[in-house]
Amino acid sequence: MAPWRRHSGLSLLLLAFLVLGLVYDWATPIFESGDEISHYPFVRLLADGGGLPVQQPREPRPWHQEGSQPPLYYALMAAATSWIDTGDFDAVRQLNPHAKLVLGSSDNANLVIHDAAHESFPWRGTVLAVQIVRLLSLLLAALSVACTYFTCLLVFPGRARLALAAGALHAFNPMFLATSASVSNDTLATASASLAFYLALRLLLQTGKVTWRALLTLGVVLAAVALAKISALTVLPVAGLALLLAAWPRGDWRSLGRAVVACGVPVLAFAGWWYARNWQLYGDPTGMALMVGPEGARPPGFGLAEALGEGQFVRRTFWGNFGATNVAPAPWLWLAGDALLAAGALGLALWLAGRLRRRLGPGWPVALLLLWAALQLAALLRWTMLTPASLGRLLFPAITAYAILLALGLATLGNALILPLLQGDGAARRRVEDFVGPVLVPVLAAAALAVAVVDIHPVYEPAPPLSTAAVGAIPNRADFVFAGSLALIGFDLDRTQAAAGETVSLTLYWRSLAPVDRDYSVYVHLVDGRPEEKLSQHDSFPDGGRRSFRQLQPGEVIADPHLLTVQRAPENGLAGQILVGLYDTADDSRPPVTDGAGRPADGQPLAKVTIPLPARLPDGATALVANFDNAFELQGFHWATPQLRPGEPGRVVLYWRPLRSVDRDYTLFAQLVDANGSLVAQNDHQPQAGNLPTSRWRPDEWVADAFEITPGAAAAPGPYRLRFGWYDQATGRRLPVDIPSGQQPADYLLLPGPGQGG
Repeated sequence: MAPWRRHSGLSLLLLAFLVLGLVYDWATPIFESGDEISHYPFVRLLADGGGLPVQQPREPRPWHQEGSQPPLYYALMAAATSWIDTGDFDAVRQLNPHAKLVLGSSDNANLVIHDAAHESFPWRGTVLAVQIVRLLSLLLAALSVACTYFTCLLVFPGRARLALAAGALHAFNPMFLATSASVSNDTLATASASLAFYLALRLLLQTGKVTWRALLTLGVVLAAVALAKISALTVLPVAGLALLLAAWPRGDWRSLGRAVVACGVPVLAFAGWWYARNWQLYGDPTGMALMVGPEGARPPGFGLAEALGEGQFVRRTFWGNFGATNVAPAPWLWLAGDALLAAGALGLALWLAGRLRRRLGPGWPVALLLLWAALQLAALLRWTMLTPASLGRLLFPAITAYAILLALGLATLGNALILPLLQGDGAARRRVEDFVGPVLVPVLAAAALAVAVVDIHPVYEPAPPLSTAAVGAIPNRADFVFAGSLALIGFDLDRTQAAAGETVSLTLYWRSLAPVDRDYSVYVHLVDGRPEEKLSQHDSFPDGGRRSFRQLQPGEVIADPHLLTVQRAPENGLAGQILVGLYDTADDSRPPVTDGAGRPADGQPLAKVTIPLPARLPDGATALVANFDNAFELQGFHWATPQLRPGEPGRVVLYWRPLRSVDRDYTLFAQLVDANGSLVAQNDHQPQAGNLPTSRWRPDEWVADAFEITPGAAAAPGPYRLRFGWYDQATGRRLPVDIPSGQQPADYLLLPGPGQGG
């Protein structure tokens, strides 16, 4: 029978894996998956004949810490793509200056700005090279899936359904799929380590058939492991133990020596030079110290307890944490992954307990799987203690062990729960034993497909230009032209009031008037009535960083969303202004701005946002309650200027609580008087420099009104006092004030100047 017929389940599994890998390739643009943005420059360096990089931590290079990685993967991929002209590399790898590496960022998850002119099919140049490397990586990953399947059959002969379950847990892990469909040395590390374990285990179980050829093959594969990735070296002691166990029962030390020589010589011959080079260049055979450098070392005192505390992040990133670790899947994936791990661990414990009850050990094959899994976890723990790297995908070199042990645990738990409910002969019970395989394959494949289509692809997909109907439905119109080529034609503001800590969603609508020759960034500032006093800021390329203005065709209109989180309440109260503009990150230059009539319009606010103050006086303010005509109640005041001097401005803040809504815009008169009651300065104004008239005040929302008042240069030296009140500018009528302290009602209030007490 043909092998593909004998293992038809594996054939279908690999076919589904390759198809899903292509889906993940489609869902994730180039340079967005994992560390692909650093891995590929290493490949390109070798393809262009640049030789191996010598790491200089103080001189950043495009390959960053990946330049310290063993070179086999990069050399193989360079050989496969050296014929391609990648002179467009810098144009394709246009870095997004506003990229956010925070998990779950609402925008700018993309590391680079993508352009269909470069990335559309048929591929060419750099994009073609990256796609070829991605395909080869996917084939390497498929090899590791096959190794998991056949290793499971070695450990549990005849249990093809269990092997299929292990293969599915390996192949359809969304994080493994995302890594497999990218430029990443993890694929070679996983494939070579999985193959090495399979070959070593076969030597252990088939000791009578050990040949020089088999030993040399294992040695060559172990050399590939040593040249693939440092984290894959955990399989070397496991393979060595398998060889030792093969010789131990018979005391065949000559055969053991032969095995050590046959396996060790290829490792030293093919991989030893790399570690010797590292020792010579860096004084460290692994080069790991230089890999820590670019990412930053852990602070002093970070130890085992702190590293274990990051276990949740390891679990989550084992199943899925995409992009540059900043694209989170829907929470169900992490919950389902935790459930699988918990069920598998419980089932594995039941399996081990059952073996011990029968006075049996786990058997050397399972013991080796457990050892490999433990060593890989310990290696990750050690690396996490050195640098922030609690990434579950760093366990993938031993994913064969995790997949087989997890499948065994799930099958055992399924048996424990289901078999007692069944009535039938032993054959029926045995058929049920491996039910988990046929169930897991379609379920895990469907889940992986959903993650790629629903969670990953939309993060990078730019929004299409707006239709004519959508343009006509823009809620708020604007008329600003930037650099004569980009028009801000409108906006949508989801709220006009937001307290400190809350978020305002603003969507800008841009129309391209003419081709743009610069990559302008958009800035959106929420300011405290003064451009230099920012309450919130958001900078981005348009469309959440997914586009460049240079990509727009004249006449196209796009929506450009921005989120503004209010960092604090403004000093002078409720009225925050939204300012919008463009700048070039290359030189921080700003293009000219005009309104529809061609007049300069730089600095004009786009909209206003009401920002309520906390219902309490800030530190340093003096409490003083006074009622103005049951309309406004003074709560206190604060002199921001320590001392008033003639000719120098003084700044004061009055804190108000509206008691009822009013339909008039009252004017505040503020008069500075000397000890004799003579007027030395006056400031009549609408609250907050006219930005928040009293008709917009809402009951029980505190308002702060900060203003300046300057004693004349010829005024007598202080002390001064502040006399203020409200009046209707249309009639001149002042509002009466009632002071609870027992003073007679009047139409003004008198406050002490700074430094004079209450």
